[in-house]
Amino acid sequence: MSGSVLPNPDCIPGSTYYSPLSNDDLPDIKNDRSLSVLYFFPKQLTPHSSVILPGVKRPARVLSANDLEVTRYGGRGRGRGWDRGGNGGRGNGFDRNRNDPFQSRPNNYGQSYGNDR
Repeated sequence: MSGSVLPNPDCIPGSTYYSPLSNDDLPDIKNDRSLSVLYFFPKQLTPHSSVILPGVKRPARVLSANDLEVTRYGGRGRGRGWDRGGNGGRGNGFDRNRNDPFQSRPNNYGQSYGNDR
């Protein structure tokens, strides 16, 4: 790793660190003993280029085509259930086309069980 560091003039050991959250009535830190520096990346003469070097021997693939498909289109991960051929305990079944668990969908908040109104 290379580059340059300079002391952060806003954070001097032994000084008071003024809270950036003054609207929340959080106190300032008196006799702050932390260290802070400003890091500067080194100047590059040429742009960085990520490449696979000549002569690299790639390892054999570990994931199968089925593994990749399950990863792309949902599947069993994250403990959210999966399609077991029936409803899978999820109401109307697992929708493989919806990979976002936070998509907008109707909810039944405010309704009680057994109430069909």
